[in-house]
Amino acid sequence: MENYVSSQLALFPLSGLLGALGAFVYDLIRAIRLRTGANVHIADALYCVLAAFAAFAFTMSAGGLLRLYMLVGMFCGFLLYFLTVSAAVRQILDFWTLAGAKCARILIIPAAAIAKRLKNVAQMLKKLFYFRSKWFRIFYYKWEFVLIRRH
Repeated sequence: MENYVSSQLALFPLSGLLGALGAFVYDLIRAIRLRTGANVHIADALYCVLAAFAAFAFTMSAGGLLRLYMLVGMFCGFLLYFLTVSAAVRQILDFWTLAGAKCARILIIPAAAIAKRLKNVAQMLKKLFYFRSKWFRIFYYKWEFVLIRRH
């Protein structure tokens, strides 16, 4: 197996880009977690699974071997993202998660009203079927009694 320096030089910035993309995904999950109040451990576990899958897919597309320069490139991209654009991106993501939460609240209002109406209908149907089953039993017993007396 030959080792080409040109392919390694081409993969190093791509691995840095993957690291920066991973940092962006981390900021995105962070903004959603802070807005929803989700568990930190679950969000971090989700990020780890996504990052591991991305690293695995990148490694498989690059020949199937995870090299040290790829890990260094991913770390450099991650670090470069956090040192340069992370603060601005966090503010933008916080704004959009707030806007998304407000839109979700507006969309939930009709859904909650429909759910309340369906709950009332379900309670009414439950009472109706309970009454009908009792009525059927009484009606059946009356006819059974009549049929027994005729014989």
